Amino acid sequence: MWRMLSLRLPSAILLAAAAKRETVKSHRVPTRVRLLQRQITPTEPIALLHLHLKAGLSFDFLWSHLMTRREGFDKRKSLENPEGITHWNLWISRARSARHWLAEQLRLNFRPDSPRRFTAIHQFYSGLVEPFDDLTERDLWRKDSAALDALRSAEIKGQFWRRDPLWCNEDIPEIVFLARAFDFSENTYSKDKIFTLVLIQYIRVQCILHEYLVQDIQRPGLDAFVQVFDRIKPYRKGINEETYLDAATMRNELNLQAIEPRTAPPNNLSEARKHISRVRDLPIEAGWVYHLIRDLDSDKSFTQQHRAITNQGEQLCRMLRHNPYWLAYFRGVDVASLERNGPLWLVADILRDVLRASAKASQQTGLRPLGLTLHAGEDFKHLLSGLRAIHEPFEYGLMRRDDRLGHGLALGLDPAQWVERNPEVFISPWIRLLDLDWALGLVRRDVLDLPKIDLYPFAEERQQLIKQLKLAPIFEHLSNYNDSLHNFLGSRGIIKQIVNQGNLYCESLKTLRLKFPKNIIEMNNDALILKHTSRDLPLLIAIQKWLSTYISYWQTVIEINPSSNFVIGGLRVPLDQPLFQLRSENLADPMPVPVVLSTDDPLQFATNLEDEFAYAWAGMVASGRPAGFARERLKEMAHASWTARFTIPKEV
Repeated sequence: MWRMLSLRLPSAILLAAAAKRETVKSHRVPTRVRLLQRQITPTEPIALLHLHLKAGLSFDFLWSHLMTRREGFDKRKSLENPEGITHWNLWISRARSARHWLAEQLRLNFRPDSPRRFTAIHQFYSGLVEPFDDLTERDLWRKDSAALDALRSAEIKGQFWRRDPLWCNEDIPEIVFLARAFDFSENTYSKDKIFTLVLIQYIRVQCILHEYLVQDIQRPGLDAFVQVFDRIKPYRKGINEETYLDAATMRNELNLQAIEPRTAPPNNLSEARKHISRVRDLPIEAGWVYHLIRDLDSDKSFTQQHRAITNQGEQLCRMLRHNPYWLAYFRGVDVASLERNGPLWLVADILRDVLRASAKASQQTGLRPLGLTLHAGEDFKHLLSGLRAIHEPFEYGLMRRDDRLGHGLALGLDPAQWVERNPEVFISPWIRLLDLDWALGLVRRDVLDLPKIDLYPFAEERQQLIKQLKLAPIFEHLSNYNDSLHNFLGSRGIIKQIVNQGNLYCESLKTLRLKFPKNIIEMNNDALILKHTSRDLPLLIAIQKWLSTYISYWQTVIEINPSSNFVIGGLRVPLDQPLFQLRSENLADPMPVPVVLSTDDPLQFATNLEDEFAYAWAGMVASGRPAGFARERLKEMAHASWTARFTIPKEV
């Protein structure tokens, strides 16, 4: 129930509404909901391995920042809003002024002042939508400036997320403030409705913003995720990286001892030094994981994407060459964003260059080289595509024993249930060809044994797609690439030739110069084909079983984010988690797939690391697992996060 409510309403409002009057009067209002009970909380050291830094804060934290930030909003450009409200930026400013007015009434022994003294408050509760005039805005700024100056004082610098100083040094946290406001409104509404009207408008603005910045469960998929993620940018102005790290490492009941925040590589040496100082000063182990963003812009061609990601990778290589000891704080590299629009073979060479540079720095310093963690098997049209995406980094020779995979959603989904939910899918002919060519390539190389499955229809479909896409000359010369186009694309130097020249010429193809149709690899979605998935079910079951065994032998850790999988994966209920399929109920299972729990975007999914552990435990129990089994799994996942971390102990 809490999982669904918190995705729809700010937790501060829910907690304040649930507070009893006795606790409000005694200032003992609960400021959080503890879903993870102490009896099942792991006591082992835990590492937070999958956190996107710029979304690594709660909505309540962001709202508090907006209400206390010194900078105003640009009045010439209104912020985008889902309900099409004009001058939305000024409505945020009005909410800030209303919050100060409401808090002042509570602070002054509940003696409401007339809101008509403040033009903005009168407009706010009256529901008028015209923007402030300049005089009114200046008056409000003069009134608010003294209170806002407290944010800039040295004693609370970098810690204001724990304090909400509406009035200089007086703490009025949002939940306590709302609880007192609700109690006051309930008991004085018949005498003074003004306070209640202002409060309702204030809550309304807060809820609209929450709905705008928190992912809608009715819009699954990475496309919707990226669209919502991009909305955060104008609201987080003024929040520095130290504050993000503070928010991620404090107020946690788990034994959190390491964190690996993810962000883009530094643009220059000065920015790199700042990154180092920020993680070096944290009280726990910390190290940056730098992500290379595929599908930087959906309008860009693969050539443009390849060039942009190459620049990111080269910048990271330059950092390590400049000072190899920075490897102590640059701990990993990731490939993130829209998986379908930025295939791994597009960045395989770039990753090889970065990993080679980190290996050289490791030899010079004795430090562990960069770890590799990839978002894989998270976003796909067809389950076969998701399984291929999980296997690709192994096929391309990128993965090492201590590397990790992010999400791996396709590995845990039940193929029969997936086919039932997706009886028909529209898929690009190019992607379908890569999927079939990969699957049949596994059979040809005796990696996958499918004696009971009739492979002739799949082979025939593959041949038809080759003919349709006019790729027959390419396939005639793939014998040195295990007869797999997907392996061919992941080979060293091939993509650089395709995206730069459009021609292929290498020793393995002898002297033959082939024209590769670039428009094909751009995955033009104008030529989608309809596929009935029921015929693919036996193939999906066999490949998923083989791939799970394959990864268990590698002991590659899967980073699972339950809330992210629930929303992005379009699961039916919050407890329908794929991670429960990755581990049998047999506690003596000698080769399980290692799993760690993380919370990648606390703001966008209205969650935190403790809640993710609670959702995992509840999901296992709800699916019929014994409570003892679920508790052991939490301990196992906590231990796996610690042993799989990329960070280096402080004493090293």
